[in-house]
Amino acid sequence: MDVESIYPNFDHAEGIEASKIFLDQRRNKTFPTDRLLTIMKLILKSNVMTFGTRIFQQIKGTAMGTPMAVSYANIFMNWYENNMLSEYQKLYNKKPNTWLRFIVYIFFVWSGDEKSLKHFLTFCNNFSNEYKLKSSIKFTYTYSEKEVNFLDTKVEIEDNGSLSTNLYCKPSSAHQYQNKRSSHPPH
Repeated sequence: MDVESIYPNFDHAEGIEASKIFLDQRRNKTFPTDRLLTIMKLILKSNVMTFGTRIFQQIKGTAMGTPMAVSYANIFMNWYENNMLSEYQKLYNKKPNTWLRFIVYIFFVWSGDEKSLKHFLTFCNNFSNEYKLKSSIKFTYTYSEKEVNFLDTKVEIEDNGSLSTNLYCKPSSAHQYQNKRSSHPPH
């Protein structure tokens, strides 16, 4: 699964709540959580852009270029997915066997039939609305009984039930490299 457009689609208050939970779990609290949250709020309220002669303030989500954007999105998604998965398990006594996420890319293993998988995927895509969250998180997904591609990895189920991996390259990949005499930095 992929999270659709995470950066502009999560609510500041929910993101701050997720960050507070995360920061309160730190061992080293030399720098107080409330001070860090104040700084985060300042950064979020300072996301501005210009279009022509007009200035706009981003009031939902975070700007992708902000140094804290990836960490903030990761913390938010951790909070979001933990709530979503625990609620599904509470309601239906089922959860994915494996759930792995890299920023917005999710790999999970589901035991059961296609109908129960589709039910789970629908639950995931409706979670924001059903639980009255202001963040509008949606997922795209592909699934297969035999193999799936996750980032640059193809994961396959072998005949004996074990998983194997191999390199996956997108069809559009040209496998081109920079000429070492180009005007790019040597590193």
